[in-house]
Amino acid sequence: MAVANGLVSWQPGKVLQQFERDLAFLPLLFADKNDAVVVPHQPSAEFEQIVSWLPGAHATFVPAGWLKDAEYCKQLKVDFLDPWGWSPAMHHQLRHLKGKTLQVFRNLPVYNWEPQHRDFYSRQTALAILKKMVEQSELPFLPPSHLPKVALTIEDVERYMTDWNQIVVKSPWSSSGRGVQILRYGYLNTSNKQWINAVLKTQGYIMVEPLLHRVTDFSLHFHISPETIRYEGVGRFETNTNGQYEANILNPDVSDIQNLVSLEKLSAQLLGALKFFDIQTRYAGYAGVDLMVIRLNGDLLIHPCVEVNWRYNMGIVALQLQRLLADDVKGKFAVHFSPKQPFGDFHQQMTTEYPLEFKDGKPFRGYFPLSDPAKAHAGAYVLIDRS
Repeated sequence: MAVANGLVSWQPGKVLQQFERDLAFLPLLFADKNDAVVVPHQPSAEFEQIVSWLPGAHATFVPAGWLKDAEYCKQLKVDFLDPWGWSPAMHHQLRHLKGKTLQVFRNLPVYNWEPQHRDFYSRQTALAILKKMVEQSELPFLPPSHLPKVALTIEDVERYMTDWNQIVVKSPWSSSGRGVQILRYGYLNTSNKQWINAVLKTQGYIMVEPLLHRVTDFSLHFHISPETIRYEGVGRFETNTNGQYEANILNPDVSDIQNLVSLEKLSAQLLGALKFFDIQTRYAGYAGVDLMVIRLNGDLLIHPCVEVNWRYNMGIVALQLQRLLADDVKGKFAVHFSPKQPFGDFHQQMTTEYPLEFKDGKPFRGYFPLSDPAKAHAGAYVLIDRS
């Protein structure tokens, strides 16, 4: 949304602002004692104690509001900046720090926001990668006839609906199941048309694709730098019936996917597609590619690029947790959001039912929060299965 808006003054709605504050401590998973983590407030004593085993717990906490103070920022030593994701608004928030960074950071393609970055972060880039993979692969991918289309008018959407009957329409700049409408009935009602026209007016076009029979979701993750593209690992995540994110599985069983396609070959083809489009000159940081196993005409196939998250994402958080927790633990990383049960109450319940246990200094069983239960409305948490 920040990228689609394009303004340095952009701010999310109040609900999303609160959600961002609630999850603001997730970067602790990637930090160490020499880093500074920007947070909305200092952590409570309870939360500091809970996460004291994390290397990032000994980082310096910088209240986000202080970044507006140019004099304060002059006192900070800054080598690199590594936000959750880049946008014009994020560049503006970090404006007093960018000039203090090392030259190696200033040479990265993310150091400045350029006009072409807006299109890069759209679903069009994911579509280009998808086309490249489908056209040149012998792996069991979905056929070219089922690739997404770009619609410029409501009539385009209706024409594609005639071809596919059931469709999914997606705004160009959205992710994690947001900005998506699933249309199952073969026609557009008034509400559908209003939503589509609003997207067309604000974003210029809309993506249309057939509604596929999804069997399972998974993701492949990469870290991109000028020197290399490093494969980080595979993730499995759960979504609701509308495709919106719910949780990531820790150390997931991927044997069913491996029986269909080699993950080594699949990740290599994705990496090759990223290099084909010169991604290393256009972006630096983490990227998560969402994929699906689908059933089409009785066959199991791979949709190799549903979308690309050019930022930190829940999948890379799950992979980092797997490195920090005891070996081969099973469980999930999830977000609790319920108007009926604030995160503080949820935390107390989970702490009682699933007390955290350590093995060799690392959690191996139980529950712990990754949001401050004293202040969060919603919250991220980890539950490691007793089994």
